[in-house]
Amino acid sequence: MIKIILFGDLEDKKITKLLINNLEGKYNITYQAPKTIISYTVKNFSQEILIIETDSLEIIDSFNTIIIFKNNIKNNINLKIKNDVNIIVFSQNIKAIKFLNKSRLKNIITFGYKLTDSLTFSSSDSETKTICLQRQVKALTGKIIEPFELSIKNKINIFDLLPIYGVKILLER
Repeated sequence: MIKIILFGDLEDKKITKLLINNLEGKYNITYQAPKTIISYTVKNFSQEILIIETDSLEIIDSFNTIIIFKNNIKNNINLKIKNDVNIIVFSQNIKAIKFLNKSRLKNIITFGYKLTDSLTFSSSDSETKTICLQRQVKALTGKIIEPFELSIKNKINIFDLLPIYGVKILLER
């Protein structure tokens, strides 16, 4: 089972909805928040994803795990991560970046508009946006994903889509 942890403000549901909409129909998903558990099932498909939405955690000791740091994090991050967890974070998220710089974790995908971001966009017009992976990333399966550009047709804000595509890259088989 693959775990995706959405860490940050519980009121911010934008990334939650986009993530579920983009994975629903391709994976068996269980979504868990403090007061909610919902399952989205695909017949004849065995790959399972558990999406956990939380604003506080102390320890993560889990394999096949992706943490997405939401842009709104109310408290300081006091988290111990014990395995090779994959992290997706907006490079302008000061609290998360400060935590990650101290933690020295390896598997981090930053997204944004900086030249140093792992995942960014290279161009857009009214109909098409081009997403760019600027460095190698290791998928959960161990497969190395080489830098690439991908044009997509979507009217959603590109910065809302970048973490979703970060997850898609990490789920690559």
